[in-house]
Amino acid sequence: MKLTYLTFFLALATCGPLAGYAAAQNYPAPAMTEAQKRKTLLPYIRAATNCVARATLAQPNVVTLYQQGKLSDAIYATGGSCTAEVTAMAQAHDQLYGAGTGGAFFKGPYVADLPRAVLKRVKGELDKRVAEVERAAAVQRAETVKAEAAHRVAVENADKAREMLRDRMYECTTKQVVGLLRSSESAEVLATAAMTICRKEIDEAIEQTVRANNLRFNTGLTTEVIRPSLLETVRKNVVTTAVQAKATGGAPNTSAPASPPAAQPASPSTASLSGTIVTECLKTVSGVQKGKVQDRDTRIKTMLDLCRPEIETVARKNFLASSGKTIDEARSEVAALALKDARTIAGPEPTP
Repeated sequence: MKLTYLTFFLALATCGPLAGYAAAQNYPAPAMTEAQKRKTLLPYIRAATNCVARATLAQPNVVTLYQQGKLSDAIYATGGSCTAEVTAMAQAHDQLYGAGTGGAFFKGPYVADLPRAVLKRVKGELDKRVAEVERAAAVQRAETVKAEAAHRVAVENADKAREMLRDRMYECTTKQVVGLLRSSESAEVLATAAMTICRKEIDEAIEQTVRANNLRFNTGLTTEVIRPSLLETVRKNVVTTAVQAKATGGAPNTSAPASPPAAQPASPSTASLSGTIVTECLKTVSGVQKGKVQDRDTRIKTMLDLCRPEIETVARKNFLASSGKTIDEARSEVAALALKDARTIAGPEPTP
């Protein structure tokens, strides 16, 4: 139940300023006019109110209560902080108006006017504090906006760096595969040799891929944890390049890692990426994320982002295999299928 001025007075009277106060008896009536009595009592009233005002400002939540229009709650919370001042006021009132009048004055007119009197004293300081709080909040909002903008730029730059390093990695492996074709070794052997020669480029591309995805999705995955799956994805792409290079006599499609020929896919509503390098990549990335990334949407985004090279590879393959489809249509089709597979692999939505 919300405190009232009466309960405030009772609390002070039993455990606060008036607890040790006893009305003086048989005070001689001073020969003073009413104006003189008020003038004599006024310093005591001011001292008591000033004390309550200081105690109110000292309340830890006073600014919040003031903003909510509940300053009286902060006044009530001052309790017995002003025992001496309130007792002196009540005794002075007894001396001026008669024994027992001090308590009645305190719990009546004084307490009734206390919120107004305290507000008059503290309003300037509280307005200043509110302005400081609002300025601090505005600064915080500006810093948040600035940090978010810087994060977006950092993500964009990290993505660009990842694409550049990825392209350089595959340029290196493709060049080495073509240069090693005369050895008549299998595609697997050629790919292994090419990846060994291009080890630096591969390491840099993998590290930047992990860095870019951690920056974008805040997943916290380490290179050591995800490196095996990414390295396997690179190996499959390099083997595919080697297969194509051997089949064409050293002229692989270098615009993107190629994949073995396949039948023309059906429409997105009935097609499936099952068995393709996209599905294998999605499964691998999903397995790496187990126990580390709890949010389902974040897991799906990370799976799709890490498997973008495989999605692009299959999209280009489908584009080349179809005479009536643009490259953008092929990309959209494979992206839709990849999203469908990623959702399936990630599992159902968590129940609320």
